[in-house]
Amino acid sequence: MRKTRPKKVPTKYLYTLQAAEWFEKGLTNGYFLIDNQKVHSLWIFQTFSNLYTLLRSLENLNLSSFPLLKEFHSLRFKLRKYKSKKASPIYENLLLTAMIYHLFQNFPENFQVFISENDLTHRNFVHGFTKVPFWYLQTIDKLIPPQNTVSREISESEVIGAVNYLKQIGEKVTQQSVAAVVGCHFSIHKGFVQIYHRL
Repeated sequence: MRKTRPKKVPTKYLYTLQAAEWFEKGLTNGYFLIDNQKVHSLWIFQTFSNLYTLLRSLENLNLSSFPLLKEFHSLRFKLRKYKSKKASPIYENLLLTAMIYHLFQNFPENFQVFISENDLTHRNFVHGFTKVPFWYLQTIDKLIPPQNTVSREISESEVIGAVNYLKQIGEKVTQQSVAAVVGCHFSIHKGFVQIYHRL
């Protein structure tokens, strides 16, 4: 091994080294600075697992602000076409790690770009994951609040309770604000719309 000549990392992959250094620094410190807030490294690495799985599952992944997107799609094409068992999976892992690093930079702007460009919902980020850190769940709730469109029955008492709650805290009572408290879409959920207009 000592006699082998080390290869220099191509310039285009320097961003991946920055990502590795960022994760290593956070692991050493025990926390990461995200949006000027200290976040436990354990929460970030649990979040990393969830995001890694999500990013890998998206067939037509879009993230225009990610500097290595072209390389990522080119690599994925090679993996699909040639089923390479050599270095390609290592590069895929490296690029996915860099992508997760990118999502946490300039937070929450890059994250919001990712959500909007891929038409992601709250469900995409939490459904099927057994370990969802509280910090991650809170973050996702802020960026894309959960919306229940038609999957459950909404009772009149829920709507009345939401209206009373909004009045108590001095918020304007509208169809949209009541739906946000109830946890459904303000125009798609027919049951909610009917109850709201009846009241």
